[in-house]
Parts: sequence; C-alpha cells; structure tokens
Amino acid sequence: MVLTMHNEQQYIKEVMLLGAKGYLRKDTLDTELFKALRTLAEGRRYLAENDANSLLDSLMYIPPKKESLSSREEEVLNYIVRGYSLSDIAQKLCLSVKTISTYKTRIMTKLNCKQNSDLVNYALKNNILDKY
Repeated sequence: MVLTMHNEQQYIKEVMLLGAKGYLRKDTLDTELFKALRTLAEGRRYLAENDANSLLDSLMYIPPKKESLSSREEEVLNYIVRGYSLSDIAQKLCLSVKTISTYKTRIMTKLNCKQNSDLVNYALKNNILDKY
C-alpha cells in the first residue's frame, strides 16, 4: 500500500505497475484508510473512487491526431507549452496579441483542452516539442 501526498495519475500508474496493491493520499479519512486495509487483507487491490475514476478517464482519453493542427498552430502551441506569454509569442512571430489569442482559442477547441496543462500533455504525447 502506498500512502502519499501525490494525486497525479502518472504516480498512480507507476506505483501500481511496480507492484503496489493500493494507493491512497495522505489526506484520506480514517474510514477510507480502514476500508483500503480491509480490501488489501482480502487479497484485492484498492484505489480511492476519485483516483480510480481519474485513472480510467485518462486511459479512455484518445488525443486528437496532431494533423488537426496547422503548422502555425503547432508553432504557437510549442511556445505556449514552453511557458511564453501571449505577448511574447506575438513579438517572436511578428503578430498581434489578438491573433495569438485567436490561435490559442482555436488550438484549445481543436484539441478539446480546458487548460494549459492539457496542452502540455498533448504536446508531449505527440512529440510536438521535438520539432521546434
């Protein structure tokens, strides 16, 4: 059983693949901890419901094909995931901030992303950072 402060899906996947039978965060209530220990004593694996759902969601997610982005959108995406501000990107590409903002909106829509971390995950999974 792993008891940790981390709640990222990647940690859960890694420790379970390494042989852990259970995974709980330290902020878990005592009742949840006892439930986990009983489950493990019965010889079964244990994940908190939120962690199990999150892990299943990540396994079910199929990222859109990278061909759905234009080369300019990939270039803008590259700058975004590297932490550049919209105004910095605009300056580097000799475009207006409004144009870069429009590109970002299109990228987010095409990739069904809600936040910048979703864009980072997409870029890493599709090797977009290797191009620039």
